[in-house]
Amino acid sequence: MKKNRGWILVAVFITGLIACAKEESAEGDFVPVTFEIIHKTGGVPLQLNNPGVNPHGEPLTITKFAYYISNVKFLNSNGQPVTLTPEYYLVNEADPSSRQLVMDVPAGKYRAVEFLLGVDSTRNVSGIQSGALDPANGMFWSWNTGYIFAKLEGKSAVSPAPLSNVTFHIGGFKTGESALQNILLNFPVTLDVKNSSDSHIFLSAETNAWFNAVHDVKIADSAFCMTPGVLAQHIAENYARMFSVDSVSNQ
Repeated sequence: MKKNRGWILVAVFITGLIACAKEESAEGDFVPVTFEIIHKTGGVPLQLNNPGVNPHGEPLTITKFAYYISNVKFLNSNGQPVTLTPEYYLVNEADPSSRQLVMDVPAGKYRAVEFLLGVDSTRNVSGIQSGALDPANGMFWSWNTGYIFAKLEGKSAVSPAPLSNVTFHIGGFKTGESALQNILLNFPVTLDVKNSSDSHIFLSAETNAWFNAVHDVKIADSAFCMTPGVLAQHIAENYARMFSVDSVSNQ
């Protein structure tokens, strides 16, 4: 009986070790998480080439809207950042599929996401690249060696620029002129990433923020920005506030 009891204890111990090992490996699994982004103007879904009005009451028809998201991190329940495999995403309103970002995230529970709006300095000086960073995407300054982090183009009757153009090409990564913006978004509920779930994060990005979230930027005064500097930094500080989390799904 004693021998049998000993073998039973050993079996229970081994079973416990196996169970623990399975739990640890499950926590190390990577699970796809989908970001779905809706661009809005005044709380209404953005439609390119449709006339609208900015927060200053100025008429504006947006014709192009695009930006880079990179260096994504998830903050776990303890607030510790979990860095993902480096990826660069070009979000473009003209390409609806680009507004769905799928990322492989370690299984676990998360309370926030953090990312860079723009392209980090290392990639800005790494020469011609491919994928989202291919200069053919129209987000690279060939004359100034660097990426356009965010782009808004349109037409406005109050624009002093030729053909009533509105052209905001925002970039700059060097000290004193950096337009890079670090974005931190808290989730309304815990994001529970696990193999059995289909996790989605639904974001809104409000174009009106470009004009008055922190600094007043009026088309009548500043309809053109295509170089790093103070105006570019002000616009970047504005659009850093354009994101909000609508909901989180753990189905």
